[in-house]
Amino acid sequence: MVCQNCGYAFSRKSTRTSKRKIYYYRCLGSEGYRYENGRKCDNRPIRQDYLDELVWNHIIELLGNPQLVSQEIDKRVKQAADENPLNRRKEKLTKEHKKLQKSIDKLLDAYQEHLLPLSELRKRMPQLRKRQATLDAELKSLQAKAIYSQHSSEAFHNMENFLRQLKLNADKLSIEDKQKVLRLLVKDIFVGYETIIINHCIKLKGGSVGVKEKSWLLRGEGNFSNHCQYGTGRNARND
Repeated sequence: MVCQNCGYAFSRKSTRTSKRKIYYYRCLGSEGYRYENGRKCDNRPIRQDYLDELVWNHIIELLGNPQLVSQEIDKRVKQAADENPLNRRKEKLTKEHKKLQKSIDKLLDAYQEHLLPLSELRKRMPQLRKRQATLDAELKSLQAKAIYSQHSSEAFHNMENFLRQLKLNADKLSIEDKQKVLRLLVKDIFVGYETIIINHCIKLKGGSVGVKEKSWLLRGEGNFSNHCQYGTGRNARND
């Protein structure tokens, strides 16, 4: 959880009233005793129970709409495929391979029509065949990587089933399990003066070739409000 104003993290604090002990989150930049020239931020504290409830309810809302996740994943996978440098490399290699094959065919035609002596054919053909073999090997490698990416995309789609099962058991989760779900689905939370921004993140091991772990942000358009400020109200939105 990060302060949208100064970028410092929030830490949990407590205060005691005449009836009970209250926990709240406070921006580290607003604690004047930490800094030589006083506090660096005037962002206000926020009640832990209000914020925890707001964030968890939002997660439940996300779990209840797997179509939103599925649509976003489809868009991201397509975007990644369109921007994938492997695709551009494959197109370039395919064009070069066709051009090389035409050159080989022309040499053979010239030899068959007695326009090219056998000595010249033997001199030029090995280089062309060697280059052709190199292109074939690289194209096969790119094809293997494409199959790997396809399997990763299929794994992304399995996330919809995971979310559905998680939704069914959400009410039975312990605090520790809720924390695990939170870490799985939420990348970070930015707390501003009047706004709370929740950045979602689905992590998938092996989600990209050469990358051990890749994160996909889900950007929703819904806005909702809740009295989660310690003493006032703030709006929360998800990105």
